[in-house]
Amino acid sequence: MIREINNQYPEFAEPYEPVKGAKKHNRLVFGFAVPGFLLISLPVILNSVIPEIIIPDLPSHTEPGAPVAYVPGPKGEIFHEYKPTPELEPETTPYTPYYPYYRRPARPQNPVYNPTTDTTPSNPVRPRPEPSPKPEEDKVRVVITGNNDTLAYVADDLYVEGYTWTVYEGDEEIGQNGFTVEYSGDSDIPYVTGIEPGTYYMGLQESDFEVSSDTYDDYVIEIEDGWLKINGEENVLHIYITGNTATYPYDGNVHTVDGYTVRAEDNDGEADSSLYTVTLNTAGQDHASATNAGDYPMGLISEMSADDFTVTTDAYSNYDIEFTNGSLTIEKVNA
Repeated sequence: MIREINNQYPEFAEPYEPVKGAKKHNRLVFGFAVPGFLLISLPVILNSVIPEIIIPDLPSHTEPGAPVAYVPGPKGEIFHEYKPTPELEPETTPYTPYYPYYRRPARPQNPVYNPTTDTTPSNPVRPRPEPSPKPEEDKVRVVITGNNDTLAYVADDLYVEGYTWTVYEGDEEIGQNGFTVEYSGDSDIPYVTGIEPGTYYMGLQESDFEVSSDTYDDYVIEIEDGWLKINGEENVLHIYITGNTATYPYDGNVHTVDGYTVRAEDNDGEADSSLYTVTLNTAGQDHASATNAGDYPMGLISEMSADDFTVTTDAYSNYDIEFTNGSLTIEKVNA
């Protein structure tokens, strides 16, 4: 068509001549356009071909102090998301997403760290600590105690049988309410027997008892074994009786003193006071009274002695008494 115009209107042919260098210009434009298009399309291509590109964590690009959340993308990747701070923006302000980087595929939100299966978590959440167990001394305790006794050697069978039990909460005794304790051993009742001097034990164990409660689910069982001690003739009980004393200055009034103390020892040391009793035969014999200056021993009619006492014991076949009489002293007044 250009040639036809040039033939018919030669005077107008010159302005329509192609511009020199146009083809070179077109090649230059096309050379820049194609690479640019490919450069722009490269993220889309990579996103479809390699959807999970892992890169290291990078610092947050949000404002200082603003909370950051990780939001899964359309293909499982995670993006940074800026969440407005309530103090700075209204709660109705929508989130402003910030998607500069791909990250590893999303973990469940608020993951629970399992130390057995997740040994190297990238961002572990520490598990909530278990509540501290209740101290043993504060728990409800069922205390089962075997009976015990100390007896003197008699060259025959001696025995102790039975048990008692009570319930404690901490150090406070709360009785037996709500509990049942039954002995389930080889005999009808636990016992221990012996003949020769020595100490014998029942051998009680927790498995010998059936304990149940309608009130408590959490409790512990404590066993205190029962025993029998047989004292031989060589184990002598030494009893010490001492009358009380008092001293007053003379003032013309009547003064008195009463009473006595008892302690005892055996071959093992201080003797248990529950293993013997000491009784004064004559009431009032442990008494002294006076008005005038002087020293007055205890005794109603005659001075008190060891013969005024009776000792009873099943734990000792032999005993002796060491007696010290009490006295009243009234001091003279210096002229």
